Amino acid sequence: MYQGLAAKAYDRIRQMIISGELKPGQKLIQENLAAELGVSRTPLLQAISRLSKDNLVVCIPRRGAYVRTLDEKTIIDVFDVRCALEPMGAALAASNITDKELEELRKVISEMEEAVSSNDSNAYIELDLAFHAKIMKSSRNQYIYDIIKGFSTTMLTRDMLLKSIEESLWEHKTIFNSLSRREAIAAKTAMEYHLNDNSRVKLRELLKSEAKVSIEG
Repeated sequence: MYQGLAAKAYDRIRQMIISGELKPGQKLIQENLAAELGVSRTPLLQAISRLSKDNLVVCIPRRGAYVRTLDEKTIIDVFDVRCALEPMGAALAASNITDKELEELRKVISEMEEAVSSNDSNAYIELDLAFHAKIMKSSRNQYIYDIIKGFSTTMLTRDMLLKSIEESLWEHKTIFNSLSRREAIAAKTAMEYHLNDNSRVKLRELLKSEAKVSIEG
């Protein structure tokens, strides 16, 4: 029972972080969250522990849990690592992906199309996370998978501010088509395009604008 309630609390708090309902640096008030989610202390603490392992929450002894805040350099550094590793992961996936995994990706693409049609950005972010995670898992390189998974949620929520979901969907379809043809170079190139240098420039501009708003606020 506790495991089911912990999973429910985890999913809801994670969505609150992704959607921006819970802001970076905001403290998680356990009493309020427990009441809102309808769970007791034990499953809530289990959920927070899992969120901490996902790098979405930081737990400070005797102070509590807070939504993780990343400084500009860390965000850019993570972005650079992602740009280096994900194309490699895509190339490896093209050589190792199974028919079953391709079918799973095809289903994610279909659900992405539905999210775009209904302009549901939150649903699209979740599907985006799943799409990238499945590709990295298909690479059969556990290190790449673990590293990318560690900060994928943080980066992908920002990706949604760098391009439209329509543009993102088109790029995901291009990656999928390369994988379905088992073309490693094409898959690598498509992923590189998806994580292009222009996005890095836009990310820097976004971080500067966020810092300005924070100071003025």
